[in-house]
Amino acid sequence: MLVLWKMSWGGARRARMGPPYKAGGPTVFTGAGVTHSGALFSYQANWDAPGRWEVEILTPKHRYVFRPLEKLQILKHNTVTIESVDIDDRLDLEFKPGLYRQTESFLKEDPNAPLLNIHKHYEKVSTCYEKIIRPQAQ
Repeated sequence: MLVLWKMSWGGARRARMGPPYKAGGPTVFTGAGVTHSGALFSYQANWDAPGRWEVEILTPKHRYVFRPLEKLQILKHNTVTIESVDIDDRLDLEFKPGLYRQTESFLKEDPNAPLLNIHKHYEKVSTCYEKIIRPQAQ
């Protein structure tokens, strides 16, 4: 699982109207930063341009490309050949990608599951979100 915790970042964004976006909302983003472990990262998005989501992770020896996000390809240093990596994606082909395992984690009793289970979600809803949804009840 890739998790980026931003320590510091700088960025610029440009707001532009473009369907189906909220009037005046930004549709083009760019920025960069440093993770808690010191890794540099950058990002860019243009919701008005064609294309699909992708993530690229660069190391001194490899470029890892998730395009689409459910597929991994690797480009090794000093080569131009992109290699596809076989992964067990049977559940992502049978169901919406990620949905099966997300639901499984939500319903499990495993306290070490990577996502909130239904009990932890209820705890959050009944304490934090309830104040947002029903402020007059407090």
